[in-house]
Amino acid sequence: MELYANHIFLGANAYGVEAGRGNLFRQSKLKDLTIGEAALLAGVPKAPSEYSPTSNPVRAKERRDLVLDLMAKNGFATQAEVDAAKAKPIQLADTAYYQAQPQVERCLIIPLRHVRQELEDKYTTRVAQGGLAVYTTINVEAQKKAYEVLRAGLRNYDQTHSGWRSSYKMIPTTANNGQGPPTAQELSNYKDPDWYGNDYPVGRFLSGLVTKVDRAKNEATIRFGNYTATVGAADMGWSKRNPKDELKPGYLSEFEIKEVDQKSRRLKVELSQVPAVAGAMMTLNAKTGEVVTMIGGYDFYSASKFNNATQAYRQTGSCFKPFIYTAAVEWGMTPDTTVQRRAHQNRQLGAS
Repeated sequence: MELYANHIFLGANAYGVEAGRGNLFRQSKLKDLTIGEAALLAGVPKAPSEYSPTSNPVRAKERRDLVLDLMAKNGFATQAEVDAAKAKPIQLADTAYYQAQPQVERCLIIPLRHVRQELEDKYTTRVAQGGLAVYTTINVEAQKKAYEVLRAGLRNYDQTHSGWRSSYKMIPTTANNGQGPPTAQELSNYKDPDWYGNDYPVGRFLSGLVTKVDRAKNEATIRFGNYTATVGAADMGWSKRNPKDELKPGYLSEFEIKEVDQKSRRLKVELSQVPAVAGAMMTLNAKTGEVVTMIGGYDFYSASKFNNATQAYRQTGSCFKPFIYTAAVEWGMTPDTTVQRRAHQNRQLGAS
């Protein structure tokens, strides 16, 4: 039981109850946890993805309350203590959302996760997190360029092929089993991985949270960490929509940063949208076989965590032609070589 408790995955990049205590609640010691916090930690291991308090607060609260009821039933807490704990909302530390890790370039997340998965598959999770020094062949500058080129291409394709979709995500809420509008506290407490570090250079595309819509002024207030922006009709990009009709408090959408005022912590932004089409890019050093860049998709956080570069098995299409033609040249053929194919040869090839 001790081994299990010390290594079980609890979400938020936490392995073990002690790590869960630190990442989710920032309490100095396990004994400092409230019974509500302890019940939450005890409830998560059954299904960390389903009961994660960061991604599914409604189910997490239901699970926590169930554990609290069982604590009262089995004499580990009084009914009064349990009722008081159930009345309190789940309060998490910032590290639950940002995972208390050094900031890395967004373009490097996919190859880093790929390497980590390979290490875990080969050496187990515990060894892979034990301080190994791993050197990859990824060229950081090339990776940055490939990341921006792929994203720009997908945005261009999306704009010219699919049109505006009014596709928004709603932040997790507790009202009406997650279907109701977010409260002011939920809007204030929400943290997005896009905001880690509050680093917002001009030209960056990132998620923004709609916190208020003023129908009289036809404008919306958008929050990016501790920065804010006001979006009017002129800032709605190629959607050509009105903020009062298009946006609602609690919506998460993509915006392009146009101007940054660090002193007032204000941004000027333009509405965009995450492309519906996926893409990937991988470049190799033809002489050594080293992987120079690996881009698994549009964005790990706002689009998909699926690595299209390594996990999407697709037929290669015309991309395979250079390999065929190169092999032919190696065999002594030239561009004007005539190849005669006979019926029985084709049958033999088909049979083989």
